[in-house]
Amino acid sequence: MNQKVKKITYTGLLAALCFLGTYLIHIPSFSQGYWHIGDSMVFLTGAVLGPVYGGVAAGIGSMLADLAGGYAIWMPATFIIKFIMAAVMGLFLKKSATIANVKTVIAMVIGVIVLVAGYYLAGSLLVNNFISPLADCIGNMVQGIVGSIIGFVVMVVFDRTKLTSKIRG
Repeated sequence: MNQKVKKITYTGLLAALCFLGTYLIHIPSFSQGYWHIGDSMVFLTGAVLGPVYGGVAAGIGSMLADLAGGYAIWMPATFIIKFIMAAVMGLFLKKSATIANVKTVIAMVIGVIVLVAGYYLAGSLLVNNFISPLADCIGNMVQGIVGSIIGFVVMVVFDRTKLTSKIRG
């Protein structure tokens, strides 16, 4: 199969996984958002597809979950934040033979910082103050950490079953 077609196909499949991880189980938060386990798939997507395709898949899948879940106002912020989270992962692991390693953990820490700071800033802009969005920072941090743990476990499975090398080509 043509490498470009294969990459686009996997981008669509992983966007769907980001959507499902975000949408299927989501819990409304204190303010205007919700918590979910979709960040596990955001990290996985960046790890296996790289910074550009991974960022696009993570951004689109997560953004569509906002739309389907009634949180359309968050769509632009979600696309940017999830794109950056996946792109960071993709940049850290671009030359790695395996995706479950120390670089992964560093990229996840950066990703969680992007998640918390990004939604704090977006929330501040949406409600026009910098105080009330603080209520979601701890929840977003927990969401990011849980997503990191689940994502790392999935990456170990991908490495052991050689799925990473099959997807990357």
